Amino acid sequence: LLLLLSLLFLLLLSCALPARANWSEQSEKVSPFLRGISFTDENHGWVAGFGSTHAPGAILYSSDQGQTWNNTQIEDVEAYLYSAVDVSRDSSSAIAAGVGLLRKSGISISSDGGMTWAHDLTINLESYFVDAGIVAATNGSSMFAVGQWVKLEDVRGEGVALSHDGGKRFSHHDWGMGVRARYGSFVNENFGVLSGGKYPSFSFSVAAPTGARVVEVSAEKVYRVSARIGTTASGQLAVAAEDRNRFEVDRNYTGIIARTDDRGLHFHLMHNTSLYGQNFVFNGISCVDVNRCWVVAEGYNTTTEKHAGWVFYTPNNGLSWIPQLYAEHVSFIRVRMISDKVGWAIGGQIPSITLLSGVFYQTTDGGQTWKKQTYRDVVPFDISIIDDKNAYAVALSLKLETKILRYHSR
Repeated sequence: LLLLLSLLFLLLLSCALPARANWSEQSEKVSPFLRGISFTDENHGWVAGFGSTHAPGAILYSSDQGQTWNNTQIEDVEAYLYSAVDVSRDSSSAIAAGVGLLRKSGISISSDGGMTWAHDLTINLESYFVDAGIVAATNGSSMFAVGQWVKLEDVRGEGVALSHDGGKRFSHHDWGMGVRARYGSFVNENFGVLSGGKYPSFSFSVAAPTGARVVEVSAEKVYRVSARIGTTASGQLAVAAEDRNRFEVDRNYTGIIARTDDRGLHFHLMHNTSLYGQNFVFNGISCVDVNRCWVVAEGYNTTTEKHAGWVFYTPNNGLSWIPQLYAEHVSFIRVRMISDKVGWAIGGQIPSITLLSGVFYQTTDGGQTWKKQTYRDVVPFDISIIDDKNAYAVALSLKLETKILRYHSR
């Protein structure tokens, strides 16, 4: 009888406790190599990345919670490798951006629910946009892409390409900071914040075509999304593990955050790490209004002699940046906030190749606390948040695989 009562008590207790929500693989192996993801609700989503040598740029669509994926129609592929994709919640407008080669703009846009994608008329000799998005407050009329470009009339540009007519025309604006601009967040058609900086030059490990071993490549052959994470031109995951970069000469990072109040015409410096003796660089940034923003950073901690990642928060338009999270061995890629309370910070934990894992930090209290989850052998490149209980991520592994992951909490 005592044993029966004990089992009954444990059963009641398990029912009373909330189930722990974890990230799980949503679909079987997805081809090709994907880097960007955007879901408009629990069912409908898009992913973008590298297709194949014959059809490199790829954008796929799912209507069943990411379990199956179908190709969309791209009229004139403007990117050799898409890095980011964003679709407005009502699906009325969408943007995808990435690497543009051979006089391609690097930007594609859609106005029919992400089913067909048209090319931007801008001609670049070369471009690499790391980030792209729809400005939610404008009902899809304003959109942006952050990165670098080489135009016929300019030697080189670093900053943001902006459109205020649903993607029909883009204007390019150099942020004038002398370093790479990589990520951005716009809260209305006028105000936006860009983040970026200088990465050290590491040795990267890439899975060989057979997937059976790892080979080394230089940083110059990697399209980086963080200092220690990126892909090759053909979309394969490349990581700079700590144990393989113990004796690197360059451990110097520079991080820059700048804002524009006038649609990119002028940029104003908000923070420069080199002015404060700080040794880190800024990656993904997310603002909920003109005052409150979150940004992820990574760098080298000279005290512990370890690479590490941070999450910073400003409540006052960049007058001060408050550290909310510190994580050793972590290379943060993105942070996304869907409100002043709910958001995720993602990246890779890379002490070594064998201990590689993706990290997902969730906050439901504006960053006062961040709860960590890990997923072995993959690195999440992007995350799309539906609400505090649902999110999707796209991740790559050194086994030449793309994984679509889902977070679902009841």
